[in-house]
Amino acid sequence: MKDTFNSDGIDNGDFMFYIADTFTLGVQYGGRIELCDILMSIADNDMKLQLPVVKQYADKKGVTLNQYDRVALSNIAMNT
Repeated sequence: MKDTFNSDGIDNGDFMFYIADTFTLGVQYGGRIELCDILMSIADNDMKLQLPVVKQYADKKGVTLNQYDRVALSNIAMNT
């Protein structure tokens, strides 16, 4: 599953938070109908075909893996 998201280097727990937030943020910020429509359109597909659609949705909503990687988040250097 992680290879679909190019996330082999990220901790499994961080990755699962990313996946959960992809769906949560879609609903929380007014995208419930859009998300449901997407999920219904891919419901009969194999998981390997569903994952790229979920990634595309996450990208569209601005949910990115670098927001969830505990190693990257622990870097306290300021970018100016």
